[in-house]
Amino acid sequence: MIDFCALDDEIKVAIDRLDKIDNIVSIFGSARVSRDTSLYAKVRNLSFEIANNGFSIMTGGGSGLMEAANSGAVAANKNIEGVFSIGLNIKLPFEQSFNEFVEIPIEFSHFASRKSVFLEYSKAFVVVSGGFGTLDELGEVLVNVSVGKKERVPIILYGYDYWNEFIKWVKDELLESKLIDGDDFNLISVVDSYDEVVDILKNRVWCNIHHS
Repeated sequence: MIDFCALDDEIKVAIDRLDKIDNIVSIFGSARVSRDTSLYAKVRNLSFEIANNGFSIMTGGGSGLMEAANSGAVAANKNIEGVFSIGLNIKLPFEQSFNEFVEIPIEFSHFASRKSVFLEYSKAFVVVSGGFGTLDELGEVLVNVSVGKKERVPIILYGYDYWNEFIKWVKDELLESKLIDGDDFNLISVVDSYDEVVDILKNRVWCNIHHS
């Protein structure tokens, strides 16, 4: 049985930690990618470029590509005030604990409260390679944005090779069958370079932060 009071308590802790941070970009990706891979290095460099342009980085706080993203944020924020490396860790019976690059750790026992915090505090989402957990996070964001429960924010899929078949399936099956409409499909941007990600964030997020 779900303890709804516990969900509320977890969200209150997150509010206390995050409420004054208005420049958060969340990066979703697999926990199962090792440090010695080119993909780990790519995501670390991507996160560095995002953070180096003034955005805090929030991940699931675990290993793999989450660690890579938090590592990139820490490397960038040494010289930038107001940029933080944040981790929203979920207690699991395996594989998940905070990585060493999380500066603001927030732990959850419930996926529901953790997802709510990602949705509430993220100004944009960058999704890199991942499995069921990453697809679940992406789906949660797409549903909430498409139905207006979350403001329209950038949802960026990084890596043509990884995401190409997924986007083709969404277009050929969901869009063509009218299970989603064109506005839903256009929520997603697929990019293959750091510069493209940063350009989207600067054009669609940075101005909103500084004029809100």
